Amino acid sequence: MDRAVGKRRVAGISGSFGLYALAICLRMDNLPVALATLGVALCYHAFRAWDGRELRLWRSKPFRKVGAVFMLLLSTAALLIGWNALDTQLQGESADAEWQRARMTVMDLLATERLPESLTADAGWSAAQVKQLQIWNTTDAVFSTEAFTQVANNAPASAKPTLREVLVPLYKKALWAVLAIATVGFLWVAMLRWAWMGEKRERYRLWIPVLLAGLLCAAMIGYLLLRRRMPDRALLAAVLPVTVLLLCLLPQCMPRERMPARGRKHRVASGLLCALLLAPMIASVGLTGAEIRRKPVKYEYNTYADMDQQALNHPDLLLFYERNLVGDVRMFPDVSKGMPTNLTFWGGWIRGTREYREKLAAFGLDANQFTAKDWLNPAVRLVSLKAEPSEAFMNYLWDQLGPDVTCQSEKVSAGLYFLRFASTALTPPLAR
Repeated sequence: MDRAVGKRRVAGISGSFGLYALAICLRMDNLPVALATLGVALCYHAFRAWDGRELRLWRSKPFRKVGAVFMLLLSTAALLIGWNALDTQLQGESADAEWQRARMTVMDLLATERLPESLTADAGWSAAQVKQLQIWNTTDAVFSTEAFTQVANNAPASAKPTLREVLVPLYKKALWAVLAIATVGFLWVAMLRWAWMGEKRERYRLWIPVLLAGLLCAAMIGYLLLRRRMPDRALLAAVLPVTVLLLCLLPQCMPRERMPARGRKHRVASGLLCALLLAPMIASVGLTGAEIRRKPVKYEYNTYADMDQQALNHPDLLLFYERNLVGDVRMFPDVSKGMPTNLTFWGGWIRGTREYREKLAAFGLDANQFTAKDWLNPAVRLVSLKAEPSEAFMNYLWDQLGPDVTCQSEKVSAGLYFLRFASTALTPPLAR
């Protein structure tokens, strides 16, 4: 083998393994997608190198090499999974990881607004607390691992989202994802067609990997539908790797002049596939243009930079922000004045992390034993865009602490308010 070719292969394999390891480290849920996509790519290379003399594919030299590489991929995955489990154990975060898994079984896979009242009451949740759960306020200690597990194990079938409830929001809020699926689907059909039009003895070398790539994407989307959960990020994780793989195989599938002559019906079929492929692509360009032409706001106000600044200005306060303030997409936030350590979300996926525990511990609060009474702590504030707290949140405090709870609002910037809660009937917890 040529030395330069060998170097390129080593570099390509090393890069693939590096990206594969990074994908697993970034999110363990990426493992099946990454492993399956690389498996299809290896299958293509094995078919390409197979000379056809050994009819039993699993005994041929290319497939034995592919099998060895795939076993190395599995070993890498097992090593990273084991390392992650060991690190979680050594850091003392096993209980927090278990809480996160239990939380997801309820908040991600069930329609919390349809949970029977008897079921939530058995778990120790009041109606006001369930309302808070629906808006991701899981700071209360009543939302424990045991409670989430009990609710998930006993939830009726009616509490699970329907396919309509899963797909309609996707169409309304992430139309780009629907267009992406349509584009990839039509591209896959066109590539199958073009690969089949190749020379008879060569067609299967390309047609089978293309077929497997499409079936892989369909299987991953089917899994999301089966789970009744399809956020756009999960859909992107399923579609994007397969799209890259198909685009890499596309030059090999394109019709060539040396291909056998085809009749009119074959040319019409190819033209129709090209038209179907162009339709969602043009629609995507139009959607992007509409986003660009959207009327800009009259003034620019960076809420997230303002929250960081207010947290730095008030280091003696623990600031919780609501769900409507989630969505910070700054890639490079300004940290020249420091990074706030007293600003956090009021629950959801943040609770159960080391950072969340440390922020609360700095003010003498236990993240796993936080209750409604801790909102009366003089050092605790709720950050809001409105001067008044929501009715649901006040109902929660009144339900747990009585009707004497009041709210004091302080405008601290152009768009933010600090909300402080107090009660004449209860002694607030002492601030650290």
